[in-house]
Amino acid sequence: MSPKSHNHSSRVGITKIEVAVILGMLMVLAAVVIERIKASQAAALRLRCSANMKVLTTATLNWASRNNGRLPDLYEETAIKSGERVRAPWTLRLLIDLDNTQIRRAFDEAPDSISGISLKYFQCPQDTNNFATNGGLSYVANTGYIREDIYTRKTDGCQFAHSPRAIDWKPGGTIDEVDIRIAVSTGCFWPPAPNDDEPLTGWKSMNLDFISSGDGQADTILFTENTLASNWHRADAIHSFSFGVPVVPAEDFESEDGSWLQYKPSFEERLRRLNALPGDASHFKPGSAPRPSSNHDGICIYGFADGSTKQISDAIDWDVYLRLLTPNGQRYGQSTQFLDL
Repeated sequence: MSPKSHNHSSRVGITKIEVAVILGMLMVLAAVVIERIKASQAAALRLRCSANMKVLTTATLNWASRNNGRLPDLYEETAIKSGERVRAPWTLRLLIDLDNTQIRRAFDEAPDSISGISLKYFQCPQDTNNFATNGGLSYVANTGYIREDIYTRKTDGCQFAHSPRAIDWKPGGTIDEVDIRIAVSTGCFWPPAPNDDEPLTGWKSMNLDFISSGDGQADTILFTENTLASNWHRADAIHSFSFGVPVVPAEDFESEDGSWLQYKPSFEERLRRLNALPGDASHFKPGSAPRPSSNHDGICIYGFADGSTKQISDAIDWDVYLRLLTPNGQRYGQSTQFLDL
């Protein structure tokens, strides 16, 4: 009698459950790798943006060193070859220090001839509105406290209305030298002074010495990012190449030195916080929000008056931000206090 044979089939392959588990693990790993790649790419883009900002601050300091420490005007009114006078933003002043003398000469010949030029150090690679676009500008200059109706462009002809003469800071009914000193203590870049204001101390003397003797170059912001900036070669309105903080009329607003001021920073602007463009800003008009904004996650990049660059959180304490914005915030009765009056 032959022994009973047992046919044991050996198991081949894997079950569907095991396949599903392996696929799930692969998907998790792929997601982790993709997120790390994205984070690495974002970090690289931030570094490129910081490098651009470093180039701009260095060029500004070089320009100042050739001009007795004075900072460039927010914009200039220059005569071109045809004899016409045109406005050009602060970016044009820096072209020579950015090794682009030929572009500056081309502007002086015919401003429209440079409208098709894209300059990489004026554009953040994460700025989807301006990067690699003709005339695109991602970086804006600190022009301090701005009267709210000018800031929101509610006043007719407000495109160039901002100046040290725009606000009557102290009671008295007239804007005098004291008001101008208070004004220029709130920001770094100002429109050129008209001839009748040249004797007034302050407006013409916005320079690195002024900042150093105030809050210090390492604690004073020159530039930041704004995704709604535009046209480095054309001055359509100061809102397109500058930023600041709106101020509103105030009653009984006591400054840090005990004096009384007639304006204070807008509480609504504080509530918006920094980088507060709602969602996709592509449908907003250029210059409609002259405040810091970027496509970096939770931060904007700032250039300081000592040539350094810093990544600052959008959640920075508002009073700290105001102190960094104002070059001479502890003097001339200018206050960074935020009062809910």
